[in-house]
Amino acid sequence: MKLIRKTIYQIALALVPVMLLSTIFINYTIRWIAFHEADKFLAYEMERMQRNFDRTGEILPVFGMSEILSGEPHQKPTYRDTTFISEIDGEDERYRELRFSLPDGDSGRYSTVILRQVTLSKDDIARGSVYIILMLVLLMSGTILLVVNMQTERIWAPFFRTLERLQAYRVQQAAPEFEPSRIHEFDLLNHTVSGMLRKMSGDYRRVKELNENTAHEIQTHLAVIKASNEELLNILPVDSDAIEQAKRSHLAATRLSHIQKSLTLLSKIGNKEFESVTEVHPDEIIVQILEEFQELLQLRDIQVRVDLKRCPVRMDYGLAVVLFSNLIKNAVKHNLDGGELEVTYGTAILIVRNSGKSYPGDPSELMKRFIRGDGGNTGLGLAIARQICETYGFEINYEVSGTWHQISIRFR
Repeated sequence: MKLIRKTIYQIALALVPVMLLSTIFINYTIRWIAFHEADKFLAYEMERMQRNFDRTGEILPVFGMSEILSGEPHQKPTYRDTTFISEIDGEDERYRELRFSLPDGDSGRYSTVILRQVTLSKDDIARGSVYIILMLVLLMSGTILLVVNMQTERIWAPFFRTLERLQAYRVQQAAPEFEPSRIHEFDLLNHTVSGMLRKMSGDYRRVKELNENTAHEIQTHLAVIKASNEELLNILPVDSDAIEQAKRSHLAATRLSHIQKSLTLLSKIGNKEFESVTEVHPDEIIVQILEEFQELLQLRDIQVRVDLKRCPVRMDYGLAVVLFSNLIKNAVKHNLDGGELEVTYGTAILIVRNSGKSYPGDPSELMKRFIRGDGGNTGLGLAIARQICETYGFEINYEVSGTWHQISIRFR
């Protein structure tokens, strides 16, 4: 539509000099026609008077004859312009005047007959020219708009069909087929886009299969490592030096398993594989998550204050559970023993505040992947939360004020 408006604007600019030239041309054309017709009428009346004078010897009164003068004869009829004040409105009126002579009997004298015909004034001609141009411009503009809209709709129809299919396309689907177009540029566009989409779909399937296969294989071997470490922990003496190594190996395998699951989840979120949008109630989910952490909260003597209102949000239910779980888990994990945790939700705004160590850097950096804080965390939990918020257009902010950490989410 921007192209259409630009085209119409350019046409309108091009019409400005055309209008000016057309106004001048029409003005002179109307003047010439008006004078030509007046001269024809006056010439006709003069011939009629001459024929009547030749037949009767008398000057026949005709319409437009103003006066008869005696004096020197006019060798040939003379035309000229003149003006008179109108008796009706007192304004100047323009006349076309014809003077010719007729013999006055046998006296050898001549009578000069003056015929006058009212004609259009310059102001009337200019006003008429402007009216004509304005009417033509309106008709031309309307015609141009109608034709441009009709032709544009017909010409751009293949493009908009392609655009609709692109908007409905998801990378998980096979590349759509585009209708052939008689317009070479659109046909070339469809061919190019179709090739790109086929490559994207193929790349997506290969990467997805690679991630799934890698996740399966890693989880299988991690399970073997964890099982072996657990067996070693059970059979090794408590005071053995090897038991510490077995504990570290078991802890590393457990962390690696969590990291692998988090990375897989981030990949799925980035690929928009969660498309089941429903109405979820954050207050219910948060209450359930706090109940799961109840034992840990009591063990660390963390005081919890909750203020939840019922305000539904449209998003995938599974991602909603992951989002709120990661936020609360982060607030509990990095809290102080005997600290505080506040969870407030209402009017589509969630605020999670917890006491913790002061952080001198930029707290928003902690929501990036593999950013380590003072506790050595990898930052994937908050990275997942940020990725979920970006997927649905939620606004997430991390702020630190002294020993208070606050994460707020504004749902849209």
